[in-house]
Amino acid sequence: GDVSGQRYQRRVREAVVSTQSTGAINNNKCWQPILEYIDHKFEEYLNAEGHVNRPSVPDNRVHCCLYFIAPGHGLKPLDIKFMKKLHEKVNIVPVIGKADTLTPEECVEFKANVMRQIEENEIKIYQFPIEEFEDEEEQQDLQAQLPFAVVGSNTILDVNGKKMRARMYPWGIAEVENPDHCDFIFLRNLLIRTHMQDLKDVTNNSLYENYRCQKLAAVTSVSLDSKVAASNRNPLAQFEIEKRSHQEALKSMMADLEKTLEERVKENMEGMENHKKEMQTRHEAAQRHIEKIRTELDGKKKELAEQMKLLEELQLSTNITVNNSTTSLNSTKDKSHSKKSKGTKKLF
Repeated sequence: GDVSGQRYQRRVREAVVSTQSTGAINNNKCWQPILEYIDHKFEEYLNAEGHVNRPSVPDNRVHCCLYFIAPGHGLKPLDIKFMKKLHEKVNIVPVIGKADTLTPEECVEFKANVMRQIEENEIKIYQFPIEEFEDEEEQQDLQAQLPFAVVGSNTILDVNGKKMRARMYPWGIAEVENPDHCDFIFLRNLLIRTHMQDLKDVTNNSLYENYRCQKLAAVTSVSLDSKVAASNRNPLAQFEIEKRSHQEALKSMMADLEKTLEERVKENMEGMENHKKEMQTRHEAAQRHIEKIRTELDGKKKELAEQMKLLEELQLSTNITVNNSTTSLNSTKDKSHSKKSKGTKKLF
């Protein structure tokens, strides 16, 4: 039939899960609750697929993780470790929060540092599919926006009858949906309009499939032959075997505990070392910034001294000129007065 002029609307159902931020005193395995939540949703979907009657399996899997990065000089060691723990489970889209605290130049530099660190640490973030774009230039434009820098709104303005989300400052307004002010519109289009289906496809065909294969491979059944062999053994021999088995299991548990303790100590030491390096890097950056300001001030002082010297020379030259003019004028007056005196004597 003729469908021209008809307008179709599609209802989009999305669930947003907000998690606690990191940065507390104890960040040991702070990513574990998120990993458990993602695995729990995968497990629900896997169990639903195994039912005999499954006309429509509800898809409550996590298809995207918006990882918010605090403004600064780059990724923190915890950010790197956190994303490396998540990148095999979910599509990661890096986002810079509170981007209004950065100048445009600082934002560009910060984005470049974050993407460089992501590449150096082999962190797998969401990759835009080439076939979704009409041309390669459009893909490069969107790829160049990563990580998306966003600003939260604190008011709604009415501009020419149109509602607009914005953030008010004493000195001006930042429009949330203005691409010149922040990248919110690119992020919104990515999640809802242009790449929503691709995010679901990557989750289903890659991330969930890996989880499913690992889960099914871990399922093992007890062999019937091993049961028959165990029933034909001498009870005392069976007791000795079980005793040795328990002792080996106990040794294995002790070894695992020691290994876990060593790993935690190593992680804490690495964390302290990374924190020390980060603080050293910040200190060096601050020192370079101070040295730069000091050099600029010295240059301005030198320039000011030269200008003061020129001004003094100019004033001195002006005073000499004024004195010469005054001397010439007095000399002229004296000559005129002398002539007048002589003329007066002749009359008498």
